[in-house]
Amino acid sequence: MPFDQIIQGKLCMLSLPPFYESVSSTRIRESIDRRLDISMLVDPVVQSFIYQFNLYVRSPEQKEILSRQDLHYSVFRSGDRDIPERVLKQFPEGRDSVAVQLSFRTLYALGQAVGHTLQASDLLDILKTPQAAAYLSRHTSGQILMIDSAEVLYPVETRAETL
Repeated sequence: MPFDQIIQGKLCMLSLPPFYESVSSTRIRESIDRRLDISMLVDPVVQSFIYQFNLYVRSPEQKEILSRQDLHYSVFRSGDRDIPERVLKQFPEGRDSVAVQLSFRTLYALGQAVGHTLQASDLLDILKTPQAAAYLSRHTSGQILMIDSAEVLYPVETRAETL
């Protein structure tokens, strides 16, 4: 069915010069792979945007595979001496807290979570309703850890570029 029958209202059909009809994302990607100028393929503003955000870059043929051995967990408790400053800033004042930091090969901190354990008597104060406190009491056992903060520290895209 032709466009003019599908679209209601004013319709203006434009056509590109034949040169621009041959421009494709594949052609842009191939030019970037060969480190060729793409200014003849796209507008200068678009070109700047592509280069600024590393667009149209092919993934490496040999991707690094993340293994369990690459991930390292560190646990820090209130009062520990070797708590990294970034983790220490997240500890709430006046509470015994615990933090877990996930690192990549112990080189880059990827993320962290900080929390504290709750007593059964704290549930009502935190959850604000007796029904929620009772539900949590019935459906949990052992200690309850309240997460005070969680943070991604090192974006995966940036990490991959620095390896």
